[in-house]
Amino acid sequence: MTFRARWQASGRMTGVVLSWFSSPRGFGWITPDDGSQDVFVCARHVRPNPHDRDLAGDRVEFDIVPAPRGRRRREARNVVRLAAGTAAADV
Repeated sequence: MTFRARWQASGRMTGVVLSWFSSPRGFGWITPDDGSQDVFVCARHVRPNPHDRDLAGDRVEFDIVPAPRGRRRREARNVVRLAAGTAAADV
């Protein structure tokens, strides 16, 4: 089964934002609760807009998509913050 097929069958995932870089663009990595590989996330895919704060330690729910242009990583899309900073002790 291809990665795209597994992704389409997987549904939404939850995890914790591992690190967040609050540059003008804003990006970071999410550690999924299922223990799989960390997932790249860009601020434009997070709701509500995170540009005003650090997301490290926040619990989130998200979809995973293959990275564009053939990069060998996965990206999070449709990211919704579930709880702000409450998961910092769990990381």
